Amino acid sequence: MKPGPKGKSTEAHMRDGTLRSDRHASTPVLSGGRARPNPSDHLSERAKYHFAALVDELWEAGILDGADRGLLELAAIEAETIEVCNGTLAGGLTRIVIRGGYNGSEERELVEVHPFVGVRETAMKHQRQLLELLGIGPAARAGLANAGIKGKAPDQSIPAVAKFSDARAKLRAVGDV
Repeated sequence: MKPGPKGKSTEAHMRDGTLRSDRHASTPVLSGGRARPNPSDHLSERAKYHFAALVDELWEAGILDGADRGLLELAAIEAETIEVCNGTLAGGLTRIVIRGGYNGSEERELVEVHPFVGVRETAMKHQRQLLELLGIGPAARAGLANAGIKGKAPDQSIPAVAKFSDARAKLRAVGDV
């Protein structure tokens, strides 16, 4: 047991706004619902479409916040990049390139992987990482479900915390705390 005064409870840290993810890693911090994010003007129309789809999906879950706008924009841009790559690669994942024909060498046809294959793979990897940060994905959903949180504050969704909060509120009303 550590010497010194007893540390604050998680509820006290949440109430005071001092809950830190690096020191309270097992406590999910959700602040969804403050403001619905809007896309920036610099996004293309297709990226704005993907942005709106992500916002609609996450807003219903109650875990979206206005501060998530940057991540949402990046995810929308990556979704647009994947779409463009898929359109370009509709003809196939390879292309024929003619090499040679200079300095007296013979021309020859080579089959190589289309460069957009690598661009698409990178965009898909980035989008998966961004969606995981936003709470979309099996691991993120499992983490929220294990905590018993469906987009509400912990004192609203975890019964033990709710009972403690109610008891504390009654004591405050009486003046004992």
